[in-house]
Amino acid sequence: MDRPDFDSIKDYAEFSKYYWYREELIRICKAHGLAAPSGKIELNQVIEAYFSGKKILSEKSR
Repeated sequence: MDRPDFDSIKDYAEFSKYYWYREELIRICKAHGLAAPSGKIELNQVIEAYFSGKKILSEKSR
């Protein structure tokens, strides 16, 4: 199954349908100015918050 580009995904439910490597999640977070913790669970939490309208910013973005 082909995965869409992150920026074309509309919500966390759609995002969750696809497998994402940790390195990809880090790149996504950094590209959007979000915090990029090292663990996949934490990265997914940051991205879930992003889709719900809450941005967990990186230290550089604050």
